[in-house]
Amino acid sequence: MIDFLLNRTKRTIVLDQLLVKDPIHDNMLITDTTTIKKLAAEHYQSYTIPITSPKLMNDRWAAQYELKANINPTWYQTVMDPPTWDKWISVMQSMPNDKACGPSNLHNKFYKHAGTTTKHLI
Repeated sequence: MIDFLLNRTKRTIVLDQLLVKDPIHDNMLITDTTTIKKLAAEHYQSYTIPITSPKLMNDRWAAQYELKANINPTWYQTVMDPPTWDKWISVMQSMPNDKACGPSNLHNKFYKHAGTTTKHLI
């Protein structure tokens, strides 16, 4: 939605050829788009899956995650509540202007100078 509002186009790459190492045929050049999409999907799915299972926590770390007697659970009951409008505006106005954009590619200055309707959408 941000890209549309800012009139930006989505940039993509096109894979029209793929060189695959095959144990029987050595290197194979694939040009069929359906096969390329299938092999690319298989590659990225297997590339991102962890090879080993996570290790079990040892006693030291398990103790760190146990409930603590000196921490009152009511202290954190409202931590996920949305901020009030005044608090939200105060935080937005206190943000520095000279910081890099986040995933939205919008600078803090945009948020500071946005109108009320836009601020409600954020």
